[in-house]
Amino acid sequence: GMPFRHHKTVKPHAAGRHADYPSVLAVLGNGPQDEAQQLAELLRVLRSCGVITDYAQAALLLHSVKERACGHYLSAFAEADVPYHYAPAASRKLQPDFPAGRVCVTTIHQAKGLEWPVVAVGSLDDSGGGDEVGSELDLYFPRPAFEPPERVADFDRMRQHYVAFSRAQNLLILTASRPPAAHFAPIWDGLPRWPNLDAAARNRLLSQRFGAERRSGTPLPPSDLVIPRVKRLIVRPRGRLPTCAKPG
Repeated sequence: GMPFRHHKTVKPHAAGRHADYPSVLAVLGNGPQDEAQQLAELLRVLRSCGVITDYAQAALLLHSVKERACGHYLSAFAEADVPYHYAPAASRKLQPDFPAGRVCVTTIHQAKGLEWPVVAVGSLDDSGGGDEVGSELDLYFPRPAFEPPERVADFDRMRQHYVAFSRAQNLLILTASRPPAAHFAPIWDGLPRWPNLDAAARNRLLSQRFGAERRSGTPLPPSDLVIPRVKRLIVRPRGRLPTCAKPG
């Protein structure tokens, strides 16, 4: 019965101006390989039509970059002649180096604090296991529960996908190999599907020119970072420190 969330209302920016094109697309495959092939073809079309000028302006974010989770995407990219940079989990969580000319394939966690003009979030039918890093840290930094235990997994999933979806500057692509779980229905249902866009929507999309000047993995301004980075912490005591007694 105790409240555990701050009530808030999200409103669109009144002065904001947005181009009239489908900025969120769904890709629904007939199995994982078909899903990956459709995504690879979409990225190839965006590049060949000049919507993006460099494949490094696109990223594929996944829950995991282990072979089971990303192998079908990598093979589909190779077959479609879409160059990619595979960025497995970095040691000490350092941000990996994203080279030019290649689609970045990395985890949602590693994408925190970065943006790309085009972001694909893959495998929405496999929602992952929540915030694995947070779960591991809880072992070392125990804290009292502030959310109902039976809903923690759902909230972790929501937080993780908020990070993933907000990495896109211009176009967000959501992909699945079968209809996603029910909790994605409010987002997924009603989205325009690639490649089945009507001619007018397809023309509006392919006439766009996304961030030609932006490089791969552009960092967000400090005020927009999901997790602030602390390079050095200096603690200065207030008052005088007690002096130690000198040995006999």
